[in-house]
Amino acid sequence: MEISFESNAPYYLSYRLDENRRKLYEEESGGKMRIQCMGEELTLPFHTPLLYHFPVEEYSTVIIASDGFSSFTGSAGFLPSADIIGEFTAFKNYAGEFIRRRAKRAVSTYEKQSVINTDDLSLAAIYALPEKEEA
Repeated sequence: MEISFESNAPYYLSYRLDENRRKLYEEESGGKMRIQCMGEELTLPFHTPLLYHFPVEEYSTVIIASDGFSSFTGSAGFLPSADIIGEFTAFKNYAGEFIRRRAKRAVSTYEKQSVINTDDLSLAAIYALPEKEEA
C-alpha cells in the first residue's frame, strides 16, 4: 500500500495544531491524498483519517515507512520501491532491534553497489509473536 500527496509533501499531524498552517498546506498541496493498493487507487481529501485492520492470523508483521524508499538511485536511475522494501525487510530473525539491524545492513549493501539514498528514510514495524498452542 502506498499513500502519497499531490504536492509530494506529507500531511504532518502538526498541521492540525495550527489552523493557519493547515490552510496553507491545503492551498499549496491541492488538498488530496492518493492511496494505491493491490492495483487499485483511491483519492481522498488530504486530512481524511485512515484506519487499518491487520488480523494477526494473516499478518504477523506490519511495517510502515516513509517515501524515502522511493529515493534510492544508482547508475541506472532510481531503484523500484519493491526492491528496496525487499532488502530492508529481509529479516533473519525478530530478536532485539531487528529493524535497526536490518536497515544498517541494507544501507551497507547498497553503498557497496554505489546506490545512494537522496531523501530521509523512516521505518517502523510491529511483529506479533504467534500464540503458542496449548497441549
